[in-house]
Amino acid sequence: MLQQLIYRTIYNRNINYLLRWINKGLSPILPASLQLPPSGVIHVKSGEDGFLLDTNQTSYLTQRLFWDGPDAFEYTTLFRQLIRKVDTFLDVGANIGYYTFLACSENKDIRVWSFEPAEGAHRYLVRNLQLNRSGDQVTVEKLALSDHTGSITFHEVTNPKYPWLQEVLSGESNASTKSLNRDYATIRVEADTLDAWYRRKRMSGLDLIKIDTEGAEVAVLEGGRETLAEQRPIIICEILFNLNESEIERFMKELGYNFYLFRDGQLHPADTLIREVDDGVRDCFFVHPDRYPLVAEFVA
Repeated sequence: MLQQLIYRTIYNRNINYLLRWINKGLSPILPASLQLPPSGVIHVKSGEDGFLLDTNQTSYLTQRLFWDGPDAFEYTTLFRQLIRKVDTFLDVGANIGYYTFLACSENKDIRVWSFEPAEGAHRYLVRNLQLNRSGDQVTVEKLALSDHTGSITFHEVTNPKYPWLQEVLSGESNASTKSLNRDYATIRVEADTLDAWYRRKRMSGLDLIKIDTEGAEVAVLEGGRETLAEQRPIIICEILFNLNESEIERFMKELGYNFYLFRDGQLHPADTLIREVDDGVRDCFFVHPDRYPLVAEFVA
């Protein structure tokens, strides 16, 4: 009971704001293990004004953004430059909307569609849409993109450490068979294929897609085969060691895409995604030769 009272106190939005900035001021003399996760709204520096993200203590993303800054997170530095060159962006597995609102802050003319089926993350995504007043640029879709249309099983992460907390924002909720040492609640969510969704929207073009669906990436790709073959967008996709590499490689080769692994701030050409040992690389940029001029400056 005492522990829960302490948690409720330090993650109260107003108290947490004060504590995390005191914590950050003392960070030079404190170990990294004492970095307090933010709970409440944080400001992310980007573009002219930056953007806001409402979050809670279960988000690894916003903990790293607060403590390390956005340019240290994944492929942010490259994304900032790439997004300025395109007109349409699909954020598949948007979570609370980091890449969605990063795109809007860097490109005032971008049109973004953000897909997030997880209940908790979706609520925060909508809240962040309102906070950033991005309704003219962003459409939020409470859908899981998959290889078929209908209702599918979805595994939403729970966190027994904070039993009172309804929204867990870990980013590891998924519609795949990915095995993790985590607690999940199994729910049913609505799914659609990218092909069906794209035809229904009657879009005239598709430039960039980010797919981070914790093991369900192949299903997303398979459901969009026709659209991808026709539009040839750049695809940023998470690759998971010994889980989805071979299937993604087969699919993308069939569509004529080249592979670029994101490492040390650059894109490194690769002939294969299959690895004998896990080298820690998680993000791959799939680029059709027609789109190569958009990424040429980033290639090592």
